[in-house]
Amino acid sequence: MMIDYCSIGKRIKLTRIKQGVLQKDLAEKIGISKPHMSNIETAHTKIGLETLVAIANALNTSVDEFLSDTVSNSQVIFNDELKTVLERADMEELKVICKLARVILKKD
Repeated sequence: MMIDYCSIGKRIKLTRIKQGVLQKDLAEKIGISKPHMSNIETAHTKIGLETLVAIANALNTSVDEFLSDTVSNSQVIFNDELKTVLERADMEELKVICKLARVILKKD
């Protein structure tokens, strides 16, 4: 079984953002650097079990929330991430995102 570090990182980031926790604050709380936290969230580094547990504890969630790999959970995670991005976008950015989505999905 392959470990999907990209999905784990996205789940960590989504949970952190939902809770309103800044990346630097989470990193400080668990005793790692902000760049290392960023690398975990972007899968530029492989997260160790000890760090994964520390992050889960700091965010008051379970490790399995980050490890869950069902298709339905992946869909929910990406939908939530997209929702977060869209909520932060201004009107011009939303127009560009819609145009890009139509091109990618080849729909009018």
